[in-house]
Amino acid sequence: MKTVTNRLLMITLLTLSISACKTEISDNNNDKKPRGDRRSIQAGTLDGTINGFGWTFKSGRVTTSTFDNNKLSFDFWETYEADPCSVFISSSNRSILGSFPLKRGEYPFSLSQNVTFAFEEQDGSYLNLFVTDGRLIIDDIDGSTLRGRMVANYDSDNSVSGEFELAICTQ
Repeated sequence: MKTVTNRLLMITLLTLSISACKTEISDNNNDKKPRGDRRSIQAGTLDGTINGFGWTFKSGRVTTSTFDNNKLSFDFWETYEADPCSVFISSSNRSILGSFPLKRGEYPFSLSQNVTFAFEEQDGSYLNLFVTDGRLIIDDIDGSTLRGRMVANYDSDNSVSGEFELAICTQ
């Protein structure tokens, strides 16, 4: 009888401890801001902060993705490039990178579909922040230009919102 009681007690404690455990995958919503896909996207040019410094979108492009045949690479730069399609690597030290279909629609960010804030730190090293809090909306595609909107939040030092226009460089 004592053995049965001990086993029941152990099973009960084990069940309680398992049910009390919670596994979380970091979604970088550390400051508990409202989720990006429920936030409105500000009117005007895409801007905000990356690595704690002001960032304003100046130019960018859509190119064939080297990672996913069903999506294209989206590059957002803080530097103006007269011909974004001819640029191998932008001179921008802080960029936003992502991979999305070339199709009108809304694309909420997740662990599998997100953007990356890529920047050079003061010591010369590079850091990539994978942003899962936000969304990208493709409003219009006309031959050589894509127009859309985005909100992307990593933390209070890394957050952007606004409208953009990208050159389509897939030919």
